[in-house]
Amino acid sequence: MNPPYNSRLFSSTLGSESELKTHHEQVWAVIDQALRECRKRASAIASTIRVENPDLTDHSVDHLDALWQMADLVVHEGDINPSEAFVLGIVFMLHDLGNTRISHGPDRDSWKSSLEYRAFRKQVERSSPGAGREDIERRTNFLFLRSVHAKRVEDIAVREWSTGNGHEFEYLIESHALRQAFGEWIGKICRSHNDDISSVITEFGHIGRIAPPPDFPQHWKVDLLKIACLLRACDAMHVDYRRASAFERSLRSALMPESELHWTFQRKLSLPTLEESGLIKYTSVSSFEQADAAAWWTCYDYLRMVDQELRECHSVLRSERNITLKAHGVRGAGVPSALAKTIQCKGWIPLNARVTVEDPTSLARMLGGTVLYGKKPEVAIREIVQNARDAVVAYRVITRTSEDWGEIRIVSEPQPDDRFKISISDNGIGMTYRVISSYLLSFGRSLWRDPYLAESMPSLAASDFEAVGRFGIGWFSVFLMSNHVRIITRHYEAAPSDTLVLEMDEGVASRPVLRLAGASEILHQPGTRIEILDIDTDTWHSTIGSASGFVYGAAKLCPALDVDLIVEEVGTDRLMLKASDWEHIDSELLMLRLLGLRNFDELTRPDYARSVASRMMPLRNDNGEIVGRLALALYGFQGDRFFNNAPNLVVDGGLASGSLGMDVAGVLFGSSSSVVRDSAHTYESASSFLEWLGRQVEMGPLGEWKPQIFAFLCHTLGRSDLEGASVAYTSEGPVTVEQLTAWVHGRERVILSFDIRLNSQIREGVVSCPLYEFSTGWLSDRLRETRDVRMDLPSERLNEIANRISALALASILRAWGADISKDEEVDVARYLTGKLQRILYPIRQGELRQLGPVFVLVKSEALEILSSRPASDEGDVVKQTDVDQ
Repeated sequence: MNPPYNSRLFSSTLGSESELKTHHEQVWAVIDQALRECRKRASAIASTIRVENPDLTDHSVDHLDALWQMADLVVHEGDINPSEAFVLGIVFMLHDLGNTRISHGPDRDSWKSSLEYRAFRKQVERSSPGAGREDIERRTNFLFLRSVHAKRVEDIAVREWSTGNGHEFEYLIESHALRQAFGEWIGKICRSHNDDISSVITEFGHIGRIAPPPDFPQHWKVDLLKIACLLRACDAMHVDYRRASAFERSLRSALMPESELHWTFQRKLSLPTLEESGLIKYTSVSSFEQADAAAWWTCYDYLRMVDQELRECHSVLRSERNITLKAHGVRGAGVPSALAKTIQCKGWIPLNARVTVEDPTSLARMLGGTVLYGKKPEVAIREIVQNARDAVVAYRVITRTSEDWGEIRIVSEPQPDDRFKISISDNGIGMTYRVISSYLLSFGRSLWRDPYLAESMPSLAASDFEAVGRFGIGWFSVFLMSNHVRIITRHYEAAPSDTLVLEMDEGVASRPVLRLAGASEILHQPGTRIEILDIDTDTWHSTIGSASGFVYGAAKLCPALDVDLIVEEVGTDRLMLKASDWEHIDSELLMLRLLGLRNFDELTRPDYARSVASRMMPLRNDNGEIVGRLALALYGFQGDRFFNNAPNLVVDGGLASGSLGMDVAGVLFGSSSSVVRDSAHTYESASSFLEWLGRQVEMGPLGEWKPQIFAFLCHTLGRSDLEGASVAYTSEGPVTVEQLTAWVHGRERVILSFDIRLNSQIREGVVSCPLYEFSTGWLSDRLRETRDVRMDLPSERLNEIANRISALALASILRAWGADISKDEEVDVARYLTGKLQRILYPIRQGELRQLGPVFVLVKSEALEILSSRPASDEGDVVKQTDVDQ
């Protein structure tokens, strides 16, 4: 075969001038014919990659040929024999053909319906909300083919390729003798190039060298480990302008952003060369402008990978086979300033100043502790239970187990020297070595959002499974409680004897120790147990978070799990929460769970808590599923010795993820919107919310409620007239229209406050109409979101609804001064007066009334004078409340 690739290694081992041709011409002829035919057929398959996977740089036969030039830079002369050269040449041709579905055999026409493909598509949809169908499909194709391309060619060298009549078949390797001797091994080597180096050692390291066909010289044995390492090294090294030419780029439409970066940097690289030091040198054919900075950094990261690949292959062959590679690294890799000497930048300096985790220990110590979560050690329990819940639900999906299967246990027990131990265990999917090393211990990396989930657990990735854990940092909160942590885990596909133990005895500052479990540690069913040891007394007591003890405090963190939860304090107490029981248990029991209490007697006002609990009603999502149980509470828990807010929780996956404010009590499902899980977006439908609120208002107010807020709700929903409802505050407290009229009678002026606060010490002569009193929190947010849903809901903005209540209060003051204002005129009069504010309202910005916020003096004579000049049809100059406040 006359090589189209000018390779010294090929010429010396397989070329027409080689020793093989000279001394073994018949064998050479067989090899030469097999290589020619295989190249022609592989070229036909590779030509379709550009169409099927357009984001990839060149993967045509030109790339496959160029790998021989890379081999010239890597392999010492005489280190491979003709049999090994033949196998190397075939794996060069075949290893990347899985990047097109044509090479996928019988499944090539149904690949998009495969479980693996659906798994990747689901992951893409999760990670790209709002993306269009075409973009999702393109990214899915790219990720799927990149992931499976190596596996899909494992049988390609021995696969039958039908000619179409069903009776005749061809093969990529034409020679039966060569195919029989090397075919299966070639497929295994092709598949291995996408595995980590440790897997390559495990698969090929013990095999040694395999024999050639019978008519070959028998000392031409093939070292599979050597060929596998050479494929990895050469394939990684081949990045230069030939793979990303400007013309080839012009044949593609718009590329995915990350692919565009690869095309840009490869187009700027010349062919690599080998230095005497054994380092591969890459140089740029043109400089990287400032606009190309991202592409330069992509190049930098890629060459670091090439450097690692070369070093690993060199080390493996030296230790396993006592041979070395000519190249064992990349010049400048890992040092931006050094790489910039050969891959040049123009107009900018490649300072490695992006946000990186150069010291993951310190970062995990800070963000896994009080900086992120505050001084709340109980957060650790919530975060670990969250991981346990995800593991159990994942196990249900993978094994198709019933939805009530699985449990989580939280156990607290004393240790010597006034220390405590808390264990949290589950019978979920457990963890493998890779999950522990690449995800659990990798700060900020979540398995549930990673493409590896689609590779390792396709049935789970393709399902509707939604993990609560999304940020990849929650586990590190465990170090809020102690520096000594032990994890015992068994993967659901592993034997009991494969149970793994990970231990860290000095927090994130210590290197984790991973080992096989001892006899007493073996888990007899899959799952994970996390043991937090040596917890000091102060931390343990602050973790309880409840006057009723540890088990009730822990239950408060997980009030609505869809997995059975058992909480136990050894020798003291035990509590069991059944999966999803929050939907139907007695409302008082649910209220106690949210309070983290054993009974109501520990509250300042237990009867009020019971009254609120009795009003709990369900809320549903658009599918009619229950997503919450709530009752109006309207500030009624303020002043209790335990609470500033009402006892309510937004739950994500059944775990506490935020508060709903002071207006409601109960539980409501939502999705965490922050890493620390102190806020969430809730799931109830607008119609369900309004139905619930209407029923709550119909039940009437409780005595502890702020009356103006209840009047506001009534008015917003159109449920009742405001007569008899409190509309303002004076030093005597909340007042109705009738009471306000009596209060104003005999006064020549009043001080009018629009303060947003509820001031409990309003001074004599001041009337407060806090327009924005009800402007924050879940309840008001939902009112804003649903204002156009009901036909009878006023179309005005909420602030304008508040203005109507204040307009009534202002009209009541003016009537007390003798103004003739009909009910229908109240809003118009208020608008007219607010348009003349500078004539009748004088700001007071100093003195003892400063704490009341925006306050004005309303003078009787001037107000009546302005009203007397009001045109009958004039609606006045409308001034928004924000203008009033300013």
